[in-house]
Parts: sequence; structure tokens; C-alpha cells
Amino acid sequence: MSYSQIKRELLNLRFGTSDYYSRNLRKLGHEAEEVIINDERFFRGSIIPNKYVGVVPAVLVNSVNQWNMFKQVERLVVSRKPDVLYVQNISLLWESNLRKLKRHCRLIVGQIAAPLPPRIFLEGYDLILTSLPHFVSRINNLGVNSEYLKIGFEVSLLNEFKPTERKYDVVFIGGFTPHHSSGNEVLEEVSKRIKIDYWGYGTEHLNPRSEIIKSYHGPSWGRNMYKILNQAKICVNRHIDIADGYANNMRLYEATGMGALLVTDNKMNITELFAPGKEIIVYDNSADLVSKIEYYLRHPREREKIAAAGQRRTLKDHNYEVRMREMTAIVKKYL
Repeated sequence: MSYSQIKRELLNLRFGTSDYYSRNLRKLGHEAEEVIINDERFFRGSIIPNKYVGVVPAVLVNSVNQWNMFKQVERLVVSRKPDVLYVQNISLLWESNLRKLKRHCRLIVGQIAAPLPPRIFLEGYDLILTSLPHFVSRINNLGVNSEYLKIGFEVSLLNEFKPTERKYDVVFIGGFTPHHSSGNEVLEEVSKRIKIDYWGYGTEHLNPRSEIIKSYHGPSWGRNMYKILNQAKICVNRHIDIADGYANNMRLYEATGMGALLVTDNKMNITELFAPGKEIIVYDNSADLVSKIEYYLRHPREREKIAAAGQRRTLKDHNYEVRMREMTAIVKKYL
């Protein structure tokens, strides 16, 4: 297949933010498109023939792939001269790459909601947006402009996933890596009392006798993840350790957007996003989480009322058209 065909196949998987940025920027009158640069299949054979890849040292293959990623972006930026180059994985391009690209575009913006990479990966950006409020000052202190931008939900997904039977009582979809250690402990405790159906990645970091593994169904991303959320009565959420006291992750909006009752860890800024007790449910510890899950499984009308209110809030205030309005307002200040 051609690059454009493969790209369409990947975007149709609805992984991550798919094409939600570009389609909503276009709604607002901008020219925009996503470019996928970190899939080796697009360019691997251009420098090292495929029949040799297996015997080339890994470090060389990685270096060649990084060079190919940069050259792919460079070709596009030189030919199109965009006002803004928006990078959703700031560890993909080196600072030297960004200096060269800056000659052909007005502003280079990065985005992060994960552990910060080494400083050298940050310094080439004119601006870095983050959904973690406390990262703003942390990045500013490194001498790089940073501003707060929340994540969101794509409303058009509801055209692809029609209402259906909510056959799962409680689900969790997410990571089980060392970066999620405190949340893993809570889930382990809760799973001794309540059956939760688990999907995600990083289970190799769990104890083989883990309660989580007993109800683990494998990884789940994109369309399959949305299908599960569409079939769930309750979705449990918890944040990565680096979030500290702040709510920020995608599951806040994905779960509510798909109409499941979101039960999430209590964070200091959660009331800025949703109304606890009316649009979502928050918990403080494992015992509190068990109590609230049991209560809302026994009271379906109350559960459905709160879930519906949470969905309305997300569709109104946390959709990607709203986010792109917020993003362009920020970016225009720096242009």
C-alpha cells in the first residue's frame, strides 16, 4: 500500500488521538494534517534493504530510523512551510533536527503528558503544551515556554459505536508499569474484593500471583478500547505516579465520552473538570473505591444518571473542537 493508504488504515484504528487534531482544526478554518513518522514500515527499506535489516546492529538501525524520521519531516516542512509544526512525541526529534526545521516554519510546538525526557529534547521547542498543570512551571524553569492544555474526547466516535448492552460491571484499561506503582497497589487490593476486568500493558512488571492477572484479558488500544468502554457500566481510572495531585489523563474523557460511569482517583483539580457525585465519582483509597463500586452496582438508576451527566459534560466542554480552539488561542500568542 501507499503511505496515504497505510496512514488511513492506522488513523481508522482510532489509536490515541487519531486525526482528531487535524479534523477539528479544519473545522475552525485552518489547514492541518497529521504526519506519522515513527512507523519503521514507512521508510525502513529506503536506507537499509529489508533483507539486511536482521543482521545490522540494532544501534545502527535505530540511528538510521531516527535519521529517516527527521528527513521525512524535513521534506514536508520544506515543501509546505507551515506556520506551526506540532510534535506529539517530543523524544522523536533531536534538538539539532529542530534547529534545521525552524528555518522553514514559524513555530515548533511540542506536547507531553509523560515523564520528561532529558533537557536536550526540550530545548529546541518554542513552546511545549502539557495536560499536567505542575509540568508548566517545571518546563518554564528549564528556560522553555510551556502552557496548560487539557486532553479531550472526539464526539464523532459516537457515530461509530452505537449504544449497546453494558455487559461488563467494572473495567480498567491502562498501564501496569513501575510508573503506575501506587495505582497498581490500589487495584490489587480492590481486586481481592471485587471482580474487575482488566486490559492494558506492562503486566510483566506484576507479581505472577497478582490479583490483576487473574482477570487480565490482554492489551487494548483504539477501536477495541472504545468498544470495551461502550460495554462497561463502570470504568475505574487512576493516574500515573508523575501526575502527583492532578487529574489529567485521557481515560477521564474516553470513559465519560463513551457513557460509562467514571470512578477516578480524587485529585486537587478534579472539580475544574467534572462535578464529583453528579458527573463522575471520585475515591480516596482502596476501601473507598470498593465501597463506591459496590454501591453503584446496586443502584443502577443512580449510576446511569451520573454517567449520562458525565457524558453530557464531556461532549459539551471536553471535546476536541473545544480543545483546538483553546490550542490555537495559545499558539497565536507565540506566533
